[in-house]
Amino acid sequence: QMFWRFEVAGQGRLYEDEATRMILCMLRNYRDSLQGPQARAHLSRNIKTQPLANLYEVSKELGRGGQGIAMLAKSKTSGQEVVVKMYAKSNQKEAVEEISQEFELLMTLKHPKIARVFDIFQDWDNVYIVQEPYFGGDLTKAVQNAYKAAVAVDERWVADVMYQVLMGVEFLH
Repeated sequence: QMFWRFEVAGQGRLYEDEATRMILCMLRNYRDSLQGPQARAHLSRNIKTQPLANLYEVSKELGRGGQGIAMLAKSKTSGQEVVVKMYAKSNQKEAVEEISQEFELLMTLKHPKIARVFDIFQDWDNVYIVQEPYFGGDLTKAVQNAYKAAVAVDERWVADVMYQVLMGVEFLH
């Protein structure tokens, strides 16, 4: 299972940099398993610690998934409407450093096809990611909306949707 996460070339073998990253990840996971849940109390010095209620007023829950909960909220300082994604620290399967690096990278991304991340913070139990809200829904919702608007959901329509997705993926790589 761990092997396939790092074998990105699809050739069934790891190159030196892939093997190094895999071994470091395994060592971090082992270290974290020995230290227990208290070791995950603070992910990084760069991620501030603050209670959610001090920063945002949550108006409603938007959805739940295997990783966490998405909520619609309003900033108490600017009044800006945002989406706050809450991830329980006890539910993390990644090493502490990997989580911190991923969240800090998200803060730097600026692309029209990728939801902007405005803030990342934590409290004792959770990590919160604050993003710009998108209300269009997922692909199923987009297909339903297209049918309701009498738009032909054909190869051309799917190609246009996939083009937008791939523009975001290209930017990430």
